[in-house]
Amino acid sequence: MVIFEAARAITELSNVKSLESTSAVTALQLLSSSYKPGLRFATVQALNKVERFYSKFFFLVFVVLFMS
Repeated sequence: MVIFEAARAITELSNVKSLESTSAVTALQLLSSSYKPGLRFATVQALNKVERFYSKFFFLVFVVLFMS
């Protein structure tokens, strides 16, 4: 549970770049296969929040690079 809270806190920091949060996302991915259902649920929610935040960034990069 401590690993989950640390990884979630790193991914929720506002000044962390995507490359810097890679290890936290990897830890969340490993925790998503936990045998504890509560931990799996919380991990999926945290990964979903990370995906929603960075998907906007990647979409903007795609538009700038490939549509212009």
